[in-house]
Amino acid sequence: MTIRKVLRQATKLATPSKEEQARIELATSIVLKKLNRALERKRIKAKAICGGSFAKGTWLPTHTDIDCFVLFNHRNYKEESAKLADILEPAIEKAFTHYVRLHGSRDYFQANYDDYVFEFVPVLKIRKISKAVNITDVSPLHVDWVMKHAKKTKLKTEIRLAKLFFKAAGVYGAESYIRGFSGHVTEILVAHYGSFRKLARASQRWKPKVYLDPEHHWGGIKRAMQRLSKSKLIAPLAIIDPIQPERNAAAALNMEKFKRAVAAFKELIASPHIDLFKEKTVTVTDLKKNARGRKLLLLKAKPMHDKKDVAGAKLLKQFERILKLLKLNDFKLRETGWQWKEDALFWIYTDKESLPDTKKHYGPPISANKDRVAGFIKKYGKKARREKGRLYVILKRQYRTPEPLLRSLLKEEDFRNVKLAK
Repeated sequence: MTIRKVLRQATKLATPSKEEQARIELATSIVLKKLNRALERKRIKAKAICGGSFAKGTWLPTHTDIDCFVLFNHRNYKEESAKLADILEPAIEKAFTHYVRLHGSRDYFQANYDDYVFEFVPVLKIRKISKAVNITDVSPLHVDWVMKHAKKTKLKTEIRLAKLFFKAAGVYGAESYIRGFSGHVTEILVAHYGSFRKLARASQRWKPKVYLDPEHHWGGIKRAMQRLSKSKLIAPLAIIDPIQPERNAAAALNMEKFKRAVAAFKELIASPHIDLFKEKTVTVTDLKKNARGRKLLLLKAKPMHDKKDVAGAKLLKQFERILKLLKLNDFKLRETGWQWKEDALFWIYTDKESLPDTKKHYGPPISANKDRVAGFIKKYGKKARREKGRLYVILKRQYRTPEPLLRSLLKEEDFRNVKLAK
């Protein structure tokens, strides 16, 4: 199949139906009217508007999270920037029976309507970055930039294709537990290259580190390197933010997700197929089939926080600690991965064979600090031996198979949400 045919099929997958479009527009209209009416009644000089991918027209089907900004008059509220959430809350309380206040650089609110989750972020209404008091004040300007460059429906469709492709590749999202391509970065990339297909081709020339400056703020990477801190350009992809030139919009992207995206684009160009645009759900059955003579360890974990980014970061931290503990106990990790839908699923492939009863525990080199050498010998006495200029001792292994080790770990309070699965 040609890439053109695949992209035609993918466009259908990436484009919300007219019915879905109408439903989300109706829900958003009702919610904004309710909140703006409450703002008027509370005599708060602010206006709630739609933001995020829905405002830009770049949202994907089955999208249920709708970002909204509550724009506060700059002149009236600039001195009360730190209190905007407090000022907004009475209106939120009047408009919605149930809501949640969430913490951020400036607190924001979440409320449900129909099947959608609405987030309301209080910001000062500004036209220039210099007027921003809080980082969130700049967010509406990012929306304006995308809308300006994606006026044509075609480019919005191209952005949707890129988002769907990145989701299928498992590289979409800048959250700390993903560290992939944010929606904002995806939009900038498509706007910069002009289409999804051109982005795919350009990616095959990417070598870390890639430097892009869509608005030509710095006039070249050398000048940017001189003016910006190295920490902002440390990611494999450096995109000078069109609105905030001192910021790398892709700073959250890590090398693993960068390489995975490049590889996915390479496969699309070499062998186009529609599955590259379909998000994959790993099942226990799939994992068992993939064992191929290896031992499969499965763990299921329930998220422990309402805020998705925080919950995801905690799950990732737990998974990393599990892997680290297995390695410290000499278990060979042949393949690992995790997936988070409602609950998280961790999978680890190790060797089937049990470890030997004993292991060599190495101490300091004989040439090391005398106190360290003396301490090792004092601890192990006649059991201490020498090998190639280093001390070691033969110890009885505590865990020969990984399951008892994992059961011991899962007894800890920090792992009360994790269970071994079959």
